[in-house]
Amino acid sequence: MEFYANKPKDLPRFIYRNLQQALSAPAADRQAAIKTFTSTIDEIQLRGDWLKLKWCLPPRLADELSAEERQQIESVLQAKRGRRNEKFLEVFPHCSDEFSFDVGFLDAAFGAERFDLVSRQTRVFTMGSCFAHNIAEFLMNREFSVTPFAQAEDLNSPFSNAKMLAVCASDEAFQRSYVGHWVKTLYPPHVAEQFPAIIDAEIARLKQLAGMIRDSEFIIITCGNVLDYFLAQPSVAAEPGPRVAPKFFSISNSEDVELRHYLTSQMKTAGAEFRLGSFDETLAALAAQHQALRSLNPEAHLVYTLSPVPIDSAIGAHYSGKMGAIELDCISKSSLRVALAAFFGQRESDSRLHYFPSFEVVRWIAPCVDGAAFGREDAASRHVSQQVLAGVYRYFLHKYCVE
Repeated sequence: MEFYANKPKDLPRFIYRNLQQALSAPAADRQAAIKTFTSTIDEIQLRGDWLKLKWCLPPRLADELSAEERQQIESVLQAKRGRRNEKFLEVFPHCSDEFSFDVGFLDAAFGAERFDLVSRQTRVFTMGSCFAHNIAEFLMNREFSVTPFAQAEDLNSPFSNAKMLAVCASDEAFQRSYVGHWVKTLYPPHVAEQFPAIIDAEIARLKQLAGMIRDSEFIIITCGNVLDYFLAQPSVAAEPGPRVAPKFFSISNSEDVELRHYLTSQMKTAGAEFRLGSFDETLAALAAQHQALRSLNPEAHLVYTLSPVPIDSAIGAHYSGKMGAIELDCISKSSLRVALAAFFGQRESDSRLHYFPSFEVVRWIAPCVDGAAFGREDAASRHVSQQVLAGVYRYFLHKYCVE
């Protein structure tokens, strides 16, 4: 069954396809077809579905035009874009043909405001999952000054990060008390003689992280998911941050599968419940993370992003009903995105706080662009495809970088 076979061909959203068809007809008069197109664009009144177009040249059509033809059409579209009322930013782009990773379309979809904040001398710090690490590599490849702090996707929650940063911002006496408690709780007794060295290494890693944050001028934080190990009670007295077990310990770096399994089992033995965080808990965690970041660095610009990379596994998580990882990922990302919106809504006057829509580009723009959003190069369903990553990071340069 062809669900859309009877759609009228004179609908506004077909305007680019009608031109493409006219140009591909046998013995087509290309100039006449282009003139008809540009005259129509010039003469239409912005009403009805015409208001839903972004007036961005579709990539597939652009590929079939000569440089002169493209310039001819672009000049008309640009004039129409220039007269577009900003209030229509809230209208979902209606014509799927217009979707692309071109900064002109992304500006039309997300707003054209730019921030000249990052030069090649700006000290940039990135924190979060592999998506944050990719931003770091992209900028470093262009000779920007970037320090990445990489985390595995499934370990990157606002709860764990808020806890890690809150401990980072604490004095060394508390750090030793907190880290000492959890090293003795999580690690097997047969390595007890190594506890002092493990404690020292964990504290050194926290101090290194605090130093990197303090030294930065522009900080990118990629939020991952809302799965974490929640505690009913604080683990030590006067404990800052959310009540979660410390996923940020060496569990995040160890390649020893047995040790990782042991450590996560010990978290549950210590009374932690592995589950999805609620909206209220997530919003509170974002606030705690922000407070800790600001205590370490009051002046840096903070850019939050939401990772589009799905969770890897939720095995062992407590939740009602029977759901697979895809549904759980949808719930996790949705909850986190809504919490981020509320978090930013509470801080509208903070000119040093920004949100960059990497999640939205991958999950909403990419599906309307030719090619798979995930796994195109290596068949990995959790790896964002090369052309999508490139489009996201070019847009980042456009939004924030001076050069």
